[in-house]
Amino acid sequence: MLINYKISGVERKALKKELAHLKTFVSKFWYYNDIDEVYGGGLSTEEGEKELVRLNKQIEDLENKLNETW
Repeated sequence: MLINYKISGVERKALKKELAHLKTFVSKFWYYNDIDEVYGGGLSTEEGEKELVRLNKQIEDLENKLNETW
């Protein structure tokens, strides 16, 4: 059975790339943060948790948008 998504073509491909990038970033978030701390930056644990919540919400929104069908 063929599924017709509301978003297709180039726009769908771009959104899927963005989604993959976000998922990779979230999975390595604390690693990147530790590297930032070595160089004098980085986020506190509370700030990091807030950022992860925001990123996970963005991922969820993108997934819902990509799964919309006609």
